[in-house]
Parts: sequence; structure tokens; C-alpha cells
Amino acid sequence: MGYDDFSGKVEEHYYDGEPHSFNSFLLGFAVSIALPVCCLLAVVYFAQAVQFTSLRHVIHFLVTNDSAYLTNIYIMALMPSMFGFFWAYKTERWKFGRGYIMGTLLFMAFFFARTML
Repeated sequence: MGYDDFSGKVEEHYYDGEPHSFNSFLLGFAVSIALPVCCLLAVVYFAQAVQFTSLRHVIHFLVTNDSAYLTNIYIMALMPSMFGFFWAYKTERWKFGRGYIMGTLLFMAFFFARTML
């Protein structure tokens, strides 16, 4: 039958999202900002697109370079976000998921603003 058949099953369902740990909007937002930035720096480092002499030099490269290569790097940096969405959905951490979506959209807005300007 269904979950509401009152058959005496003693299963806990977390429909209201309360009992989970790591279920915070700010935590989701922070993770969704930090994860793509770390992935972006790792891809740039391992692809050896820039000499890692200073973080300032790398940030200047990421903001001012107009190559299609850099567009692919930004897209690769957003790939781990799909795993975060999947984890938040499957574990029913709705507040974390909302923060994660907001942070990812902010990162994407930066990417589109950088592409358009």
C-alpha cells in the first residue's frame, strides 16, 4: 500500500526535513561556492594553463582571459555540483539543497557575466 496506510509500520520518514544533520542553508551555500572554486583551481593547476607563482596571477588569468579553453574549465568546475544536488535530494536535506542551488546559480551568474563582458 502506501506510507499512510497506518498498518503499524514503525518507519521514520523525514518529509519535513527536520531530523537531518548537515541540513543548513548556509552550509549548502558555502559548500556550493567552495567546491567549484577548488575544482577550478585544481583543473587550472593540473592543466598547467598558468604558472602558480601567485594566487593573484591565477585570479587575473581566470577573470581576463577570453579563450574558449577557459570556458571549458569553468564548465568542468561546475561538474561536481551535480553530485551535491544528487546527495541533497537523495538524503532529503532540503535546506542544504536550497543553499546549494543558490550558490551554484551565483557561480553560474559570475560565469555568464564574465562571458558577456
